Amino acid sequence: MDVKEDSKDAKITAIIEFRGKALTLSLTEGDCDVGQVAWRLSKFHYSRYGKAGLRILSPLKAGRLCDCTLENPDDFLNFLHLIQTNGGLTVRVSEQRGEFGIGQVESFKLGAKEYHVSEGQNDGAVSRKDGESKEGHEVRVELADRVYTPLLKEVILWKEPRRGNFSEWTRLHQEERLWVKKVPKPIVDLLTETRTLFESKGKLWTVLKGMIEDATSSFAPAILGRSNVENVTNFDFRLIVEGGGSETLYVLWIWESEKDLSNYIMDFIEPNYPPGTQWRLETWATTLPTGTVKLIGNKAQTRELINRLLGYLMGQQLAREFLRVNKNIKDHADRIISLIDAELEKD
Repeated sequence: MDVKEDSKDAKITAIIEFRGKALTLSLTEGDCDVGQVAWRLSKFHYSRYGKAGLRILSPLKAGRLCDCTLENPDDFLNFLHLIQTNGGLTVRVSEQRGEFGIGQVESFKLGAKEYHVSEGQNDGAVSRKDGESKEGHEVRVELADRVYTPLLKEVILWKEPRRGNFSEWTRLHQEERLWVKKVPKPIVDLLTETRTLFESKGKLWTVLKGMIEDATSSFAPAILGRSNVENVTNFDFRLIVEGGGSETLYVLWIWESEKDLSNYIMDFIEPNYPPGTQWRLETWATTLPTGTVKLIGNKAQTRELINRLLGYLMGQQLAREFLRVNKNIKDHADRIISLIDAELEKD
């Protein structure tokens, strides 16, 4: 980290401990007050995000070394990267007379953007000299930092049905309301449609889960033996892997993957276990009224029962609708990513 204080140049090393929340700033070359560097970073972080980002543990005028703690090491590293990619941060300090005497006013300049913070203002509003500098390219830079980057992290996951959810756009509406209003309408419209799709998916998931439970209870006696399933509930299909690994198999997850049982299992085994790893399937259930969990089905029986359930879902209109909703979510993800990329590529 290069620092220029008045006419003096200095270099500072910033060490972030990701296993904890520690940040150590140490002077490695030249002369400057490292504590002041930490303090200015904290105030600029507050001016952008509404929170300090770091807490300074060292005493005032720390000199060559300053110890801090971070609220979120990953976020703070992104904050430092933002400063670097924008060509640095300029801090100007001036005196200003107010009703309580003379105080300091700090001006932070990142690229073409300038932020003004009054003395002690780490818990109040921040004034910005926006004007025309916020138009065009600068608006897109802010949108990329505040909206598009966190949004894309979630949208990309919509292509993987089990991992996708709709929460980031809702959070941005609450925490970045000013910038959300600057998002182009075609992107907003697609996000609004996707919210509705996720709501439909949630409702379908609940209904299908109940249908699968009922179908399991109906099919199990003929496949597992009536005596084995008498007075049992909560059927649990398990993939037992040689060496002690175990994975619960959810029929709705298999259906959602649009794969047959064998391919679904191999797609799980191959990237996680050595070639030739042996595995088996088992069915477990809870005995009533004792609550004891017991094994009630072997590999062949469990495979037959799961395949019977998947065949049952193939004939259910709601199950096919569930897959259609997933496809629409994936399509919306592609379109949103494409539109955001087009915005970021504009001059």
